[in-house]
Amino acid sequence: MALRPDGTAISNRIRQWRKRRGLTLQVLAGMLGTSAGHLHKWETGKVSITLDRLVDVATALDCNVLDLVEGLANVPVVGRVGAGAEVYAIDDHAQGQGIRMVRCPNGLDAQQTVAVEVEGDSMLPIEEGWLLFYTRDYEGVPSECLGKLCIVQLADDGPRYVKRVKPGREKGTFNLYSTNAREMEDIALAWAAPVLDARPPVPEEEG
Repeated sequence: MALRPDGTAISNRIRQWRKRRGLTLQVLAGMLGTSAGHLHKWETGKVSITLDRLVDVATALDCNVLDLVEGLANVPVVGRVGAGAEVYAIDDHAQGQGIRMVRCPNGLDAQQTVAVEVEGDSMLPIEEGWLLFYTRDYEGVPSECLGKLCIVQLADDGPRYVKRVKPGREKGTFNLYSTNAREMEDIALAWAAPVLDARPPVPEEEG
């Protein structure tokens, strides 16, 4: 079965995913056992592509075939966040880049949203391995964070947690609450961002 990409559908998505992965035509063509010229024809819709070859392309690009056929919105998982555990390295990827890509929750802007994977179990019913979604347009601790579940980073390049944020007793500090762990009181934060959606991992998003 041959699929002929038109100029705005599959062909564009192959090119977009190749660029998202930071691959040149030559590198991706080599992974697929074809020439850069032939790959370019796939990307521009000048030649048809079989479903089997489209599967090969999706595998090489580490995405789902549906991402190429239907263009379902995906967002990057940019790292981990602690729920009890101390995690120091998340959100260190360039815009659009991450450990892997997962489905963007309905109603969120895929261009602004990223996800982190939970490490620890202090925020039950959110468990280890859950995905939390938020946007990167945070600056400090905005007022909309108060009383809400947030991704936070402690000041001075401290660890990053998922916590419920409330005002602290000292000016400029915050109390951080978990569902089944002791609260952290009067903590200075570098930034906080409200959690916009949360979901357990699904099989096609693992790995």
